[in-house]
Amino acid sequence: MSRSKQFLTALLLTAATLLAYLPAIKDGGFIWDDDHYVFENRLLAEDGGMARIWFEPLASPQYYPMVFTTFRLEYQFQRWAAGTKEGAKPRPEPFIFHLDNVLLHALSAILLWRLLRRLGVLGALLAAAIFALHPVHVESVAWVTERKNVLSGLFYLLSLGAYLRFCKLETGKLGPKRWYVLALLFFVLALFSKTVTATLGPVILVLTWWRRGRFGLRDLLLVAPFFALGLAGAATTSWVELNHVQAVGPEWDLSIAQRLIIAGRVSCFYVQKLLWPEPLIFSYERWEVDASSPWQWLFPAVVLGLLALLLLQALRGRMSRGPAAALMFFLGSLVPALGFINVYPFRYSFVADHFQYLASLGIIVPLAAFAGRIRPPRLRLGLAIAYLLLLGFLSFRQSRIYEGLESLWTDTIAKNPRSWMAYNNLGDYYLGAKGVEAAIPYFRRAAELGPNAREVLNNVGLAEGRAGRNESAIEWFDRALANDPRHHPSWANKALSLMNLGRLEEALACADKSIAVANGHARPIDYNHAHLVRGQILRAMDRTEEALAEIEYFLHRDWGNPVAHTERGLLMRKLRRDDEALRCFQFALKFDPNFGRALTEMGRLALEKRDFGTAARCYARTLAHRPENADLYNSTLGIALNALATLDPQSTVGLVSELVASAGPVAGPRLFVGIAEQLRRQKREAQHQALLGLARRQPALGRARAVADYLGRIGGN
Repeated sequence: MSRSKQFLTALLLTAATLLAYLPAIKDGGFIWDDDHYVFENRLLAEDGGMARIWFEPLASPQYYPMVFTTFRLEYQFQRWAAGTKEGAKPRPEPFIFHLDNVLLHALSAILLWRLLRRLGVLGALLAAAIFALHPVHVESVAWVTERKNVLSGLFYLLSLGAYLRFCKLETGKLGPKRWYVLALLFFVLALFSKTVTATLGPVILVLTWWRRGRFGLRDLLLVAPFFALGLAGAATTSWVELNHVQAVGPEWDLSIAQRLIIAGRVSCFYVQKLLWPEPLIFSYERWEVDASSPWQWLFPAVVLGLLALLLLQALRGRMSRGPAAALMFFLGSLVPALGFINVYPFRYSFVADHFQYLASLGIIVPLAAFAGRIRPPRLRLGLAIAYLLLLGFLSFRQSRIYEGLESLWTDTIAKNPRSWMAYNNLGDYYLGAKGVEAAIPYFRRAAELGPNAREVLNNVGLAEGRAGRNESAIEWFDRALANDPRHHPSWANKALSLMNLGRLEEALACADKSIAVANGHARPIDYNHAHLVRGQILRAMDRTEEALAEIEYFLHRDWGNPVAHTERGLLMRKLRRDDEALRCFQFALKFDPNFGRALTEMGRLALEKRDFGTAARCYARTLAHRPENADLYNSTLGIALNALATLDPQSTVGLVSELVASAGPVAGPRLFVGIAEQLRRQKREAQHQALLGLARRQPALGRARAVADYLGRIGGN
């Protein structure tokens, strides 16, 4: 194939991949774990963050420094492109992260095609296209956090490609040593991206056996560094999962027999999803594993029996070594996810689509090679195109669920209605997006499905507390702590409820307990929360200096937290440092422009200075998120009328238009009517007429029911 044809083929693979993942690129958002990995990760923004990414293994959710290096580069590029001032930490946009994931996946598909051609595998291009378009890989590509997969996969294939240039598998003839050095370098980068790639050493031996029928001492010596590096990487990840991610507890207390059953069933599950990718679920049901059940032993029996049969037939020369090598590649690449090593996702399910990103090649490649034997060629081509179009359509459809948390978890619940994790996470999303009452039913359903899940019990308590039912909240927190006394968020949230009940000494003791149990057993972004809570309690106890020390400790580690900036502003108010308090509230609004407490406090500060215009703007923005709050509405209306007292009609229109827009589509029209009625009663006719003109010039405002009724009532239409 000429260079121009190779380039066009690579371009076509890339274009097909981009098209299949267009919904993820165009509309994809940040979802589960993306907060810890990206938009709440201080290492991406702070000075010295790059050094911490590489030299502080516990500073990140997992020690994959290449992944976080790419995230930091993307974040800094966005910051530079937006002209963000030094010290600010804007929330990154997901577009560039999604685009880069898709491009990395497309590059891996191109590399796979080139590698298979070098190995003389039939159907190389078809295999690469299937890999690029198969919907089982959507989870790896459309989920920003799974940069781990697409980046490690790219380096894995680069390493394998470099090794194949160094060593001719058929003859064992060695090439320039620089290719061996490059192979090791790319392998290290793959391990620094995700240690599932640790299996490359055994894979090289399997490929050598496939091409040559044997491997000797020299082959073993050549792959020995790959084995050593892989084992070191795997040991590091295992330690982090155990001690940092906390993959310990009853969910992982499995016997050897249970783990063997899981390994067999997992292997069969992934083959089935490759052959029939429907349905694809973000979180599959967690199986009940019963070693006393004979039918469950069928899974490992089938897998081991098939492997033994293929190996025996290959060794006797009755069939090619390809099928046996492909199955060994598949099973070997799955080893980290077969259940023999504790990983945190096993708490929810023993399987996940992204676990088989690389392993899937062990099934895809032989299937493509088999398809390459279909005759006549026109039939083969037609079937291949139809199959790839189907895969592309399924990936396009599956990519849509990665638009955001709501679409992800509603899709998961629809396909796996017994997933307590999905109900819990959807409730958590609604708690922030729609309020307490919208979230509570999902938390309670999660508690029914997972009665011992500490984070579910904690979230029910959190929602009860925000609804003002603090006694009930404390009961839920106690249930969570009865299941896991080391669950530090429950201690911290219990402290908040006790504080709200005025039981400050008890609250302080709970906050101290949260810090004590979390220290060394949680990610910093998690256990720092207890310092924020402790600061709030100390402020309520009028221990201002101590409270300030706690809040500043917290902000040093999580500068982008609007709650902490608001708390610091309140402390500055106590110290009568109002200018600094204003800066704190402004910082809080920089990180969350709709943060109600900061808006309210800034409004109060403006009122004290008799700056009614600023106060009205702050209260109107708060009203947009609490439109049914009568007290807030009345306060906003009163402040707005004070602000309008000295304005001419033209300025009145400008301010009222701004307030109505800030108050949102629900409260805005009501606020307009309230202001207009008061101006009319106070006989401020010029201002009143100016507002009527505003309603006529803005059709959307004039059509709002409250405004239309008012205009009809006074004959203003």
